[in-house]
Amino acid sequence: MPETMKYFNRFILIFFSLLAILPAYAQQNQQIGCVEPGLRLQAHEMKHQFKEQGFEIMRDAMIHMADREPFSVVADLKKGVFYQLIFIGNTRAIKLALEMYNQKEERIDTRVSNTAKYEPNYISFSFTPETSGRYMFSLVQRVKQKKFCGSFTIMELKKDTKQE
Repeated sequence: MPETMKYFNRFILIFFSLLAILPAYAQQNQQIGCVEPGLRLQAHEMKHQFKEQGFEIMRDAMIHMADREPFSVVADLKKGVFYQLIFIGNTRAIKLALEMYNQKEERIDTRVSNTAKYEPNYISFSFTPETSGRYMFSLVQRVKQKKFCGSFTIMELKKDTKQE
């Protein structure tokens, strides 16, 4: 009888653990795949410009966002590789912010665009990691709307295989 109780307790523990995990997983999945044609077109055009310069898309998503709520993206980046990061915000955004953290959870860069002051509705910059590992990007928009879209892309400069 104690053996049966032991398995039952494990089952209950696993069951409730799954109940706790699944809503968070489902919420994250619902945040990907936002549809906003103007923003999608702008993202496509920017990515196309960088593709012409030899970059390829490593990570790319249209995301559902909420006013002033950070959206986190984690990506494995390689030491010495040249990356282009592109965060495009809603055209009605007042402010955009992108913070980057290293594996030690130390903030290593912050970029801001004050779109209310006629700055662009995007943040785009290059980054070459000094160490390989997981990096986290925190994206925030200030928009006088409840729900809206954003776009985040990580592009990697392709190595020219003809010269190797």
